[in-house]
Amino acid sequence: MTVTKVKTENDLEEKFQWKEGMDPDHIFDDELVLIKKLRELIPELDKENDKFVACFLFARRHNLEETTALLKKFYKKKAEFQYMFPGQHIPSFKYNPYLIDNLVNGGGAMLHPKGKRDNKDRMIRYFYMGQDKPSGRLLHETYPSLFWQTYYQIVTEPLNAWRNGIAIVVDLKGAGLNNIDISSKGREVHSALQGTFPFRIRAMLVVNGNWVVNALLTAAKIALPKKLYERIKLMDESKLKEVIPPHQLTPQYGGTSTPFTYKEYLVEIAKTEDELFEQGIWKAPIDGASSSSPASI
Repeated sequence: MTVTKVKTENDLEEKFQWKEGMDPDHIFDDELVLIKKLRELIPELDKENDKFVACFLFARRHNLEETTALLKKFYKKKAEFQYMFPGQHIPSFKYNPYLIDNLVNGGGAMLHPKGKRDNKDRMIRYFYMGQDKPSGRLLHETYPSLFWQTYYQIVTEPLNAWRNGIAIVVDLKGAGLNNIDISSKGREVHSALQGTFPFRIRAMLVVNGNWVVNALLTAAKIALPKKLYERIKLMDESKLKEVIPPHQLTPQYGGTSTPFTYKEYLVEIAKTEDELFEQGIWKAPIDGASSSSPASI
């Protein structure tokens, strides 16, 4: 007898759907079985908790073989760039000043407000393309920054949100051709980063489209997987309130949530990291590590 799979909003099987009343970090029994198998296959997972492993499972819709490949690439690249954060399992802003420089050089192009959700309970991110500087993006700094993002966002966002993925508001205000990198070097960066991290981008909501939008779509078609390209939606910023509840949306788009600027983002990071170190969830670099002096945010 053929069993028809129920289509779900987040593309995870029905049995893995979080429901009201469950712990936000609930892990189902079948997921625990898969996590145990992954731990047997990948020794590096000895340093990670089950929540961390679950996020990678979601990224590959609980396919054991594909999740194994994703984790192996993650740890291979992490080992390759370990020299950028010596003596640390997790790179942090507190002990790695260049991570701050990497964000500053991007002008605060990407902001991750904690706890904000769209109407499909997906995590909200804001990408201000006009402030991005892709030509200055270097792999040896980009990779550690994304390793930090992975660990930071897993520890600061609950699993029920990770199940649903991410909705990115892409704002083209002030963007020009210098904010789009379709050079061979740019394509190399995009190619290298794909299939390494557990981020599930479920929607890209493009607002303030200007004359550069066609160039953006051309570049996206080259750089992005087909299924991700198809998740790009051009829309008027006044329509964002139909996708993101007003109390979750930043005021600049007509929402009523607390304003969230780049400076406030850095302050939030510093405060959260201090708490993680104080609680022993994150560890300071071992003695003698070259980047063991705390940075100032």
